[in-house]
Amino acid sequence: MSIEIAEGIREVEADTRRVARQRAVQVAGGVLATVAATLVAIEGQVFQEVLPILGATGGIWGLVAASTQSRQEKAAIEAKPFYFLWLLERRAQHC
Repeated sequence: MSIEIAEGIREVEADTRRVARQRAVQVAGGVLATVAATLVAIEGQVFQEVLPILGATGGIWGLVAASTQSRQEKAAIEAKPFYFLWLLERRAQHC
């Protein structure tokens, strides 16, 4: 039984870290898209050629979609049976 609990807690920890990493990449991509859009607005001809290379064509809507997906993944993690045990363990480590 304790092995099953430990595995469940590790799974929640791994999923939480994965979502956090994805979120960090999404935010960085959003910043890059915003900077690229600003540069295109300032010097359109020059930066329109560079924009596809950067892959910053998704813009704000890509960031909104990624944010929605991130919230859904977080809700799925919180619905897991070992989420509250993971949360208690995490809070106990930070005290």
